[in-house]
Amino acid sequence: MINLIIIILIIILIIINICFFIQKTKKYYQYDGICAFDIDGTSLQGMKNICSYNEKLYNEKNGGCTAAAIQACKDKNYLLAVNTASYRPRNKYCCSTGFCKNEKCLIKENNWWNNFKYYSKFQRYGTNHGGNGKAIVLGELMKKNNIKNKNNVILWDDYKGNIDGAKKFNYGYIKMPNLKNNISNIGNIGIQQEQILDFLNYY
Repeated sequence: MINLIIIILIIILIIINICFFIQKTKKYYQYDGICAFDIDGTSLQGMKNICSYNEKLYNEKNGGCTAAAIQACKDKNYLLAVNTASYRPRNKYCCSTGFCKNEKCLIKENNWWNNFKYYSKFQRYGTNHGGNGKAIVLGELMKKNNIKNKNNVILWDDYKGNIDGAKKFNYGYIKMPNLKNNISNIGNIGIQQEQILDFLNYY
């Protein structure tokens, strides 16, 4: 009798674990895309810009255009990620670069790619700045988060080399103002209203 009870309890535990795994897997596959943000010249400067999104005004006090872009991505069921050529680690710089809500980082460690993390894994490709560096990271993000459509893996960036790399491998991209206006190959203006509209209109 005792053996039967033990067997029944084991079966119940197995069923509970299977149900938990299925539920976890469903959550894992639920994202429709990824917004992969550059920091310098993109999200960092965007925190000071003024934007309107979904009838709400975003300015320097509440995260500016960066916060508006993040909210737009979340509303479209896009996962948030960082794809930067800087060495900023997530645990130290997440909040100061615009990716926190109530002092909690909105981006998981696995989806925060700085140059140090990139270089330690892909040293043979050189730096994560220009060329195909950030495109390689987009591929990693796509694979690890089970996103099927490359066009929905979007790089938000201010540097021409990074945008060209994303374009070359058919990923999505949002150009910062300097690239849209042909001011320079690298910018310091950050996300503005036009970039949020590009995301809403094209992705």
